[in-house]
Amino acid sequence: MTDTVFRGGPAAARAAAPRPPAAPVPPGTTTPAYVYDLAVVRSAYARLRSWLPEPSELYYSLKANPHPAVVSTLHELGCRAEVSSPGELDAALQAGVPAHDILYTGPGKRDEDLDRALEAGVRGFAVDSVHGVGQLDRAAARHGVNVAYLLRVNPGGGSRGAGLRMTGDPSAFGADADRPPRAVHRRRARPYRRSSPLSGHQHRRRGGALQLLRRGDHRGARPA
Repeated sequence: MTDTVFRGGPAAARAAAPRPPAAPVPPGTTTPAYVYDLAVVRSAYARLRSWLPEPSELYYSLKANPHPAVVSTLHELGCRAEVSSPGELDAALQAGVPAHDILYTGPGKRDEDLDRALEAGVRGFAVDSVHGVGQLDRAAARHGVNVAYLLRVNPGGGSRGAGLRMTGDPSAFGADADRPPRAVHRRRARPYRRSSPLSGHQHRRRGGALQLLRRGDHRGARPA
């Protein structure tokens, strides 16, 4: 694989290249084109990896860029894949990411989305509500498989009547912090599911994450 990847077409005209490509444009490439420098991708991964303690796991969100060369390069370096739609799941698999290295996230999953992921071999999920925990349990039972999940919690109040906003306020991401610990404990003994640590959805108020951990600790939900 070369260190320079091209993707051409009309949409590319809207993005100005920061510098000329390091390699000639391959014959047949439609210009203008996006140019991905995989050496920069590798360098960015190494820099981020150096800042994190061991053992830490990195997941690359295909929402950022599902280009197969970018996805496969990051997976070769040690990144797993985070997907939130059937299309992103297909892109990860086609880029060579094995199903056991994929985390399926995103609110509003349909039963057919879960079925498709389980059939492909995905066993790791993130859910955004207590309802989502039960939905995943039923899907796993239908397929007769064990799955792992993390429950994403929003200290700003969960998804009640809220639109999509990338903040710590009410949003489509994450369950209400006042509700999940007790409900998760009631469901924890189900045969097809095992829980992973709680995951906080927090973009603005850093103090909210600490409050969330304290609430969980008081109710018997201790983050691992």
